[in-house]
Formats: sequence, structure tokens, C-alpha cells
Amino acid sequence: MKKKDWLKILIFAVIITGLTVGASFFLHVPEARDTVGMYGFYLEAENSIDVILIGPSPVYTDFYSPQAYEEQGFTSYGVSTGGMSGAMYPSAVREALQTQDPELFVVDLSGFCDIDQKDSAAVRRWIDSIPKSENRTQSIEELVSDEEKDSYRIPFTKYHSKWGRLKGCWKALADKADQKKRGYSVTKNFCAYTDICEAEIIEEVYDFSEEGFAALEQFLSFLKQEGIENVLFVRFPRRNEIIDGETYSKGIDLIRSENYEILDYCSNTYNGHKNDLSLDINKDFYDAEHVNIFGAEKLTRDLAAYISSCLQAPKEERNPVAGWEEAAAQNRLVFERAKELTQKRVNQGLYTQRDFLNQP
Repeated sequence: MKKKDWLKILIFAVIITGLTVGASFFLHVPEARDTVGMYGFYLEAENSIDVILIGPSPVYTDFYSPQAYEEQGFTSYGVSTGGMSGAMYPSAVREALQTQDPELFVVDLSGFCDIDQKDSAAVRRWIDSIPKSENRTQSIEELVSDEEKDSYRIPFTKYHSKWGRLKGCWKALADKADQKKRGYSVTKNFCAYTDICEAEIIEEVYDFSEEGFAALEQFLSFLKQEGIENVLFVRFPRRNEIIDGETYSKGIDLIRSENYEILDYCSNTYNGHKNDLSLDINKDFYDAEHVNIFGAEKLTRDLAAYISSCLQAPKEERNPVAGWEEAAAQNRLVFERAKELTQKRVNQGLYTQRDFLNQP
């Protein structure tokens, strides 16, 4: 074979490699909502976040960080992806500590309710929303089965079939570009669904699974090993009437024995804030487990005030933070947009800042 032919083959190989790598990067979107939500976290200045929230979707549907900043003066970010279970919480805490030194961790208790603590779809949403690092490698070893590990190390083997879902990939790419251009995420890790739940109210047993209780024990041990003392465990609100399960009660006793604080929005018993929140079951919920934008505004106000009381610096002593003043200034537009769509019962997911800020 002639030298010229070898050169053509080499050039062709380089082009194919480049296209494969580019496609791998472009298609590497487990869920656009999770990808763009976590992307903004890495744009935050190092050691600039006062409060880190850990957990599954109630974290990013119920709590709006720019509102909390505007009303209470502290910065916060949800290190959270859909379906995140308690078994993933150590990985999430380690990820947060790579760039931040928060004064307080807020942890959603519902992550310990999942029967399968290492559900492959939920693990995928979490691990593939964080960049390559020692923590990502460790998380793969802890959470991923041996037969699936290679698909995390070589993402194209998993995401090559995403060509049928290009809209979500483009949406994620466009929102990342917008965040990068601004230098920060306007809405932080927040999502809203524009509908109102009208389902019948039923009794619901809230309980930790067997795997979830074991994950709780491991998480508490992890916190102790890492010397993390300031943790607030929160039971986010549910629309149904909640009955505490035996394993849940056992878990709460375990948390309290380790001297961690608990805030409960499902009851009015131990540190219960259900009555204080006064959520309207006919207006403030999207479904049984998530509030809509009206509920998020109420819950953020109450939870932010409680968090503020747990922080060392009083509200009046906190200094303005670059980017956060601008994010807080967008609150009116964000809430007006989401509330208008919810009142019209559009039932549309708003999960990127472009969804909130772009007018119809």
C-alpha cells in the first residue's frame, strides 16, 4: 500500500475518532434536568456556598435557592438528581466537599425509603451528572454492578442510542452555554411542574426500607468518620395523610441518638412544621410527593428561615455575593412565569433557567 493511502486511512481514523468523542460528549445526557441542574453547581465560586441540600427530586422541586438568598441572605445549592437514594448520599457529600465547605448540610429523609438503594437508572442520573474525578471513580465502585462499570468509563457505549432524543441533548447544551456565559445559574438546581394535583387524599405509610435503613446507618457512620456535625435531616411535605412506619421511627431514633437535628413537614409531632407551613392540598401540590410552584414558594420561605436560625452569621451580617444578587433579582420573573402556566394547567416541566426566563 502506498504512503498516500496510509495517510488517507490515518486522516479518516482521526476524523472518526473526533466525531465519536464529540458525539459521546453531546449525547452524554442521562436526564437533561439533572445535567443542567448539576452543571451550575460547578460554576459557583469555591467555598461560596453556605448550605448544601442532598437528596432526590423534593430537594430541587420544593426549595428555591435564590428566594432563600433574597429573604435570608445565605447561599445554597441542591446537590441532587432524580431518584437519589440514601446509598448515594456519601457520594453527594464528597462531591460537594470537593469545591465547597458548607456550614450546614440539609438531607432529605425520603432517600432512605427506596426499596432498591442502588437502582441503576437513579445511579446513572447521579454519576453521569458529575465530572470525572476521584469521587466519580469511587462512586462507580460503590454503586455500580460489575457488568455495568464499563458503560460509565466509556459513556458512548451507553449513550450512542440517544439520537432519538436529540431535543433534550440540545436543550441541555444550550442551557449549559447560557450558564457558562453568565458565569452562574440563575435558578440554581430548581425544577417546577405546572399543574395542580386533584387526586383523592389517602393514608400513606412513610417508612424506610430494609436497604434504606442500612444506608442510613452507613451514612451516619460516614458523617462521623468525616467529622461532619452540622446536618439537618428534613422530611419534605407529602399531600396524603402520613402514618409513620416502624422502621422510619427506628431511624429517627437513630438520627437523634447521633445528635443530628430533624425538621418534619409531614407531622406536628417531633419538631413538626406541618401546621406552620399551611400548604393547601387543593392548590400547592403537583402530585403526592412534590409541591408545585405555589407550594415551593411557601416551603422555601419556612425552611430558609429555619436554616437561617441554624447558621452562625445573623442575616444582617451576611455580605452580598456576586451573581446571587442578580439571581435573586430574577425571582419575580421566575415565579410569575411558573405560576401563570400552573394556573392554566399547562402541565409542562420547567427544569432549565431558559424555561423560566424565556417568555412564551
